[in-house]
Amino acid sequence: MKTSFKMLSIFILLRLQLSFANVIRVPQDQPTIQAGISTSANGDTVLVADDTYYENINFKGKAITVASHFNE
Repeated sequence: MKTSFKMLSIFILLRLQLSFANVIRVPQDQPTIQAGISTSANGDTVLVADDTYYENINFKGKAITVASHFNE
C-alpha cells in the first residue's frame, strides 16, 4: 500500500511540473534562440519564428524542446 501511494505521489508531482511548462517565443519574448534557451526551464518549449538565425546554441543540459513554425 505504501509503495503505490509513493508512486501515485511521484506521478502527481511530475504532472504538476509539466503543467507549468512555458512557451518562449523568439523573437517576441526573447531576441535570440540562445536567449530563449537561457531563460527556459525543464519542460519548456522555445518556439522560433520564421527567419534566418546566425548563432550557435547550447541547450545547457536542459530538457526542453526547440521548435519552429513550419509552413510548406
